[in-house]
Amino acid sequence: MIIWIASYPKSGNTWIRSFIYSLIYSKDLKPNLKKINVIDQYPVKKHFKDYTTNFNNFKLISKYWDISQSQLRKDNKVKFLKTHHINCKIENNSFIQTKNTLGVIHIVRDPRNVITSIKNHYSKKNYDEAFDFLTDQLHCVDVENLTHQNIDKKLILNTLISSWSNHYNSWKNASQNYLLLKYEDLEKLPFETFAKLVDFLEPL
Repeated sequence: MIIWIASYPKSGNTWIRSFIYSLIYSKDLKPNLKKINVIDQYPVKKHFKDYTTNFNNFKLISKYWDISQSQLRKDNKVKFLKTHHINCKIENNSFIQTKNTLGVIHIVRDPRNVITSIKNHYSKKNYDEAFDFLTDQLHCVDVENLTHQNIDKKLILNTLISSWSNHYNSWKNASQNYLLLKYEDLEKLPFETFAKLVDFLEPL
């Protein structure tokens, strides 16, 4: 079953994955950014390679969301999946489904801070362009925007994120097992916030 780590870009997803890696996968309980890709990203091309080679067609890819996620949970192990994708429907194909989903960890950052982070991260953007980034309802994150240096860019699919507000509302209470974490709480109340995450994961 899948536990989704869902967030809008520049909202703390890497931070949470680093903690989960150190908690669950690391032998010495230490974070290691070079190894957090043990928590896979979704969607990437390898999840769909058995079904299509047309990776630029969102409508076509959406037909295989269900089967690709069912394949991931076939071994009956808990899988953490990072995603920036909006939790949407395309032609009645739902991005996530109850039968594949064990829980959702939803990381949210104040959009006023996201704008600044986007502007700083993508040095060619000004505040108006960063605002457009957050409010574009059809916004997709391309390969250069989405990946980090330790991810093979050839594997990544362009990701539909939509606007900040659409993204937030799409993931809000997206599962019966749902945890909302605020980026600002990670900064100001790290012990209490990560303790909340441990409490959420323990029964799962």
